[in-house]
Amino acid sequence: MQKFDLVKAWIDNVAISHSNSDSTRVEYKNNFRRFCDFIGKTPEQIISEFENSSDRQFRRRYAQFIRGFMAAEFNKGMSPCTIGCRQAAVKSFFKYNDLPLGYVPAAKMRVIYHNKDITHDEVKIILDASKPREKAFFLLMLKVAYDLKLSAC
Repeated sequence: MQKFDLVKAWIDNVAISHSNSDSTRVEYKNNFRRFCDFIGKTPEQIISEFENSSDRQFRRRYAQFIRGFMAAEFNKGMSPCTIGCRQAAVKSFFKYNDLPLGYVPAAKMRVIYHNKDITHDEVKIILDASKPREKAFFLLMLKVAYDLKLSAC
């Protein structure tokens, strides 16, 4: 009889819900492995621990593990977005396997955009990659922006 692979079954189901993306498979698997390394347990040990402990005790212990994992990742200098992706993988494993979790705060995923003027080289790259209709739109926007800049002087 072939042994059932918990992680493969979970990853296959994640892939189904994410358009069978290879990058999603790899990221979820790697992120969950990081968590398992952090707590020093295998996925099978996690399932076994749930089956051999009370619901309340399990929920609290693993919520603490996940919060500790998030803090450790933050202390390594990981961005909130990276931490959120790692947390999502761990929570996905728990949800897929019907494992209860206590309170785990959601990582705030924010991207900071720094406004800057676009360079002439960047404009050329955009125009070279654009279709004729898009190119006309971008050139019109460039002219409007240029005219506004001149009128401000």
